[in-house]
Amino acid sequence: MIILDIDGTLIDHDSAEEQAAREFGAFYADAIPGYSAATFPGVWRGASEKHMAEFLAGDISFAEQRARRIRTVLDDPSLSERDVDAAFSRYLAFYEAAWELFPDVLPFLEYWSHRKVLVALSDGSQAQQERKLEKTGIRHFFQAVVTAERVGVGKPDARLFESACDQVGVPPSEACHIGDRLDKDAQGALSAGVRGIWLNREKATPVDDVEMIHSLSEARLTRSEL
Repeated sequence: MIILDIDGTLIDHDSAEEQAAREFGAFYADAIPGYSAATFPGVWRGASEKHMAEFLAGDISFAEQRARRIRTVLDDPSLSERDVDAAFSRYLAFYEAAWELFPDVLPFLEYWSHRKVLVALSDGSQAQQERKLEKTGIRHFFQAVVTAERVGVGKPDARLFESACDQVGVPPSEACHIGDRLDKDAQGALSAGVRGIWLNREKATPVDDVEMIHSLSEARLTRSEL
């Protein structure tokens, strides 16, 4: 079995988030204190990381982290639920329009889907991650989509990787996980007894004892290895 991270591995989340933040910022420019087109994507990213961490820690729901992002970037904690929902829906429209696969993804999936069970895994919400895979045309390659929202823990918690194995009936020792984060993906998988491969797209400094590739096209996954 091959477990694949979604954001940063299959779908270029960072580029989509930046594009969506630019469009959202331009739309709400008059309502954003100190708005700057140049710096707003960084403001949005900071709010996203802060409140997503709260969700992954189990402190708030996925819906609440979205609401907090909007109230943070608009600097208005009293913003009504209706206005929050409207604002986030607008951001989502921009974000979804910017979803794109990395160039190495489709050839990898087309080749390995005929040879191994594929499972997608993410820290995100079940509905949104399913939608990403559907909209980018790759949902049919995966036997299961496993998310932190559904399992109740996020990466690098070993239980998320164990759940992915359990859902398709494959022991961790016969699974491989590929993801773009060293700590959350490669090391998280290893903690669960799953072979972890770091997809180091940015060519960061290698780390001892962690298997690394720069592209999915570099993956050396023979049948005997998985």
